[in-house]
Amino acid sequence: MSGAEGIGTVVPPPSPWSHRRVADAEDVSPAKTFALCARGFGDFLAHHYPPIEHGVEPWLPARGLAMVAGYRGIGKTFVAMSIAYAVATGGALLRFPAPKARRVLYVDGEMDPAELQSRFNAIHAAAKRDGSVEASLSAKNLRILTHADQELGIPDLADPGGSGRAMIERELGDADVLVLDNLSCLCRTGIENDAESWAVMQEWLLALRRKGKTVLIVHHTGKPNRDGNVSQRGTSKREDILNTSILLRASQTGRTGEFIFEFTKARGFAAPDPFTVRLLLGDGYCTLTRSRENLAAYERFA
Repeated sequence: MSGAEGIGTVVPPPSPWSHRRVADAEDVSPAKTFALCARGFGDFLAHHYPPIEHGVEPWLPARGLAMVAGYRGIGKTFVAMSIAYAVATGGALLRFPAPKARRVLYVDGEMDPAELQSRFNAIHAAAKRDGSVEASLSAKNLRILTHADQELGIPDLADPGGSGRAMIERELGDADVLVLDNLSCLCRTGIENDAESWAVMQEWLLALRRKGKTVLIVHHTGKPNRDGNVSQRGTSKREDILNTSILLRASQTGRTGEFIFEFTKARGFAAPDPFTVRLLLGDGYCTLTRSRENLAAYERFA
């Protein structure tokens, strides 16, 4: 290559995962020929599809896709961990019940493992103290995949090569629910604001849904504006395929550990009005409570 040809050219370093792709990647060969299946109207209405069930009623359907987004430090990881624990134990979160215990894989892309351990310990301790669920089910149904246990961290889930996604699916196995915490750390390929860069992840998430899996994504929002309003960071295309999108934003009171829980997308259910949540952390216990003034209209979820 001449000097002129090399100007401005950046050759990316080889991926540390590249040597594993032959063994670990999904089949990324050109699509095999297959026939589409279209049903006549009567056949479609008569065909048996699995009934709609819920990981958490009414907003997290089985075979559903959901997102929790919030600004850094607001408590979104505590919310995601508490959701995972409630689903694994058949408990409830913020008066929204998990009808039965399901197997959950929680994928952590960034947190110090000691901090992650401390938080789950506090959630587990509160559940045992309150006696509201069979806390022992957590040992059977909740598995943690943390970046800290991997020599090279967790591979890029947005890499078109597919090795990271294939690895996650193998760890997911026959579990029902996958929690991805968070997109910024787990998806490193592409441009955040570019809709096309989301295409690889979108296809994978839809494929997981067809396989009967439920996925909860944890994501960041941009910086709050003057009024404290925020929106999920990057392309809005991420929300197109979601059943549910939840936004966590700062409470106007400014109290520590208090935030607003708002449904910004609600497919198939009537979303409650935004409500206040208080995160209580101390003495080795962690609880999320819904403020009493928000509860009257939604006692049916108790």
